[in-house]
Amino acid sequence: MLIVSSIESYAVEMNKEIYTIVEILKEKHISNFEHSNVDEFIIADEALSDLMAKAAVDKGSSKLIMELLSRRSGVDIRKIKKKQVWDTYNDAFDDLKKLGANLISDGNDFNILSKLGERIPSESELYVICSKESYKKIMDVR
Repeated sequence: MLIVSSIESYAVEMNKEIYTIVEILKEKHISNFEHSNVDEFIIADEALSDLMAKAAVDKGSSKLIMELLSRRSGVDIRKIKKKQVWDTYNDAFDDLKKLGANLISDGNDFNILSKLGERIPSESELYVICSKESYKKIMDVR
């Protein structure tokens, strides 16, 4: 909490916005940061135990997740903005597929495949899995 306070103080002093992420052990500790301006929390205890539980049920799934999180895989999760030429999720899905990217979510909603025919809201936060090269292609497309 002391580190977050120092970072926030620095941001105010420099007149800059700083996106802060805090790793905590338990979800109940979030309330301790009530007066701070933390943007995102990662619950270490929960993430590791969830990963272990998933690996026990779906053997090998932890390797997949760890590979995605590592730099070795050559792919990463990237946030992109909706392009004007994309009316529906299917438009985005097909276009991104051609560019070598997998559309995986709109914010925390991973049900993209079940709503391909739906219009993409302008405020959408689309996430893809792709290589650095594919990401550059996506960002070059108008």
